[in-house]
Amino acid sequence: MNDEVKEKLKKCISSAIKMNGNILNGLIEEFYSIEDYKFELIKFPKWDDDALILKFKINDCNYVLKIHYDKYPIAANIYNSEELLKLLDKCEYCTHIELTFTCKNKNGRNIRCVVYPYICGETIAKAIQKCDDEKIKYYQGLLRECTVGLYKAGFNPFIKDLDDFMVTKKEGREIVVLTDYNTLFDCHNASIESRTEIMDIIDDVIKRTLTKNYKPYILHRPTLTDV
Repeated sequence: MNDEVKEKLKKCISSAIKMNGNILNGLIEEFYSIEDYKFELIKFPKWDDDALILKFKINDCNYVLKIHYDKYPIAANIYNSEELLKLLDKCEYCTHIELTFTCKNKNGRNIRCVVYPYICGETIAKAIQKCDDEKIKYYQGLLRECTVGLYKAGFNPFIKDLDDFMVTKKEGREIVVLTDYNTLFDCHNASIESRTEIMDIIDDVIKRTLTKNYKPYILHRPTLTDV
């Protein structure tokens, strides 16, 4: 996606958001009315602070547009750093950001917009439904591979919500890709030794989290009592 295409897309998205005061009500209709990109709904917000996620096309290439209030500082720390985005762009185990910016909606609130290539697949949470023990171990292995890859890139993923991880195919093999940067802690200044040594703890977290009895991590708007 070149700079000219990005600028046109940014203006289009910003204009739609400026005409609306609420992500939950009315905004999706604004995007449906834009014929140039053929927006489709992937995920409707579960509550006011949750993200609206849309799929769209540019020159037959599929992309994702994620929109939410700019109130997630862990993700913003990455979005606002060219250095961190470049590190993640070299890692195959996460989404690669093509465009991210903030703009104000009709009510003057800051909205974060993120664009990345569409990932064909399903979340781990969905993939493990009705899995046998052997398949569970297989997905545990994929999640471990993803986690190791992110640590090597300089990032510590919070493994709790399995809807944050997508199972997809790359060059004929299945891999797991992280899609939510607000679960990604920057640790690139830590030594590579400390980043790999932590895996003895993470292995246990993966085994306890990714099971046949897994339940969705977030069913309602999070509060401090959920921490």
